[in-house]
Amino acid sequence: VTDNSANHSLAAAQVIEPMCAIEGTGDGPSSDFYRFSMLAGERRSFSIHTQELRSSLDPVLRLLKVDGSLVLQADDDELGPDCRFEFACEQAEDFILEVFDSRFASAGAAYHLRIGDFPLVTQGFPMAVDSVQATRVEFLDRQGDVAATQLISLANSQPGVAHVNVRVAERRSSTWVPLWSTTTPQRSEADALAEQLTIPVGINGRLDQAGQIDEFRLQGAKGQALHIQARTHSLGSPTLLHMRLLNAAGGTIAETKAAAADEWVLDGTPAEDGELRLQVSDLLQRGGPSFTYALDIASANSFSVALKADAAVRDQFAIELEHGAAAIDVEVLRSGYQG
Repeated sequence: VTDNSANHSLAAAQVIEPMCAIEGTGDGPSSDFYRFSMLAGERRSFSIHTQELRSSLDPVLRLLKVDGSLVLQADDDELGPDCRFEFACEQAEDFILEVFDSRFASAGAAYHLRIGDFPLVTQGFPMAVDSVQATRVEFLDRQGDVAATQLISLANSQPGVAHVNVRVAERRSSTWVPLWSTTTPQRSEADALAEQLTIPVGINGRLDQAGQIDEFRLQGAKGQALHIQARTHSLGSPTLLHMRLLNAAGGTIAETKAAAADEWVLDGTPAEDGELRLQVSDLLQRGGPSFTYALDIASANSFSVALKADAAVRDQFAIELEHGAAAIDVEVLRSGYQG
């Protein structure tokens, strides 16, 4: 369904089916209104997506009765501006869904709105999956409760983020959840806590309690630079993972510092042979079933290039054939580089 651009009042609400996807465009100070019917006992999920589209829209969803009275409102969550909610209808009636920008700006910015019976899951656990073999993954909702469990095989995927479809029995529509596909050997938190780990290694963990600190033992070598990448927000977790690398005597080798990025890296080089300890916790000392994380621990002296995560950065260009060129803003991450 396409936003008809004439749905800016309750009276002019665009009539839609209650199971659909809408390609919409923000209209600055104006709202978009969509009208649909629900039967008694029906349950519907609502989810709006802008971040994947690199859109500047900061969406708010409001479910209204046809007289304009508010049923519920959804705004930002711990993962960013996109929002979602589920609603169970007690009696058959029509409803109106209002979409608008929280700043009453961003005219022309795109959004993708989904309405269906899909599960409102935000992350999988484990978050990082070995691409060599199938892995049983639990898919969690925003409260950290398990909504579905599936055997996932990413054998044909490239290393990096892979989106997998998640469906719950007796529901017609599905949703997608990001997982990290990797060839690095993966360890569960329980296994990783119990023994000294060799590098490279990946760890999938969870901070079950507020203030919890997980500590892992690594095999270190003098002069061997380590690069430790935390993955949380990009895989649906609200965790802001603070990391600290210690030597055998408890001295700090390296520690993450708060930065604008949602996910941080830690580079450190031990001055002597011996066991290293890696401590991880949430920066804000939060915890709970949804506060999961994935660690990728490897030798340093490498680099990666990524498009800057900013809606203002252009990612489409009109280029002249044969002789055209474009300037693209990228971020270069160099691990183990001190220059």
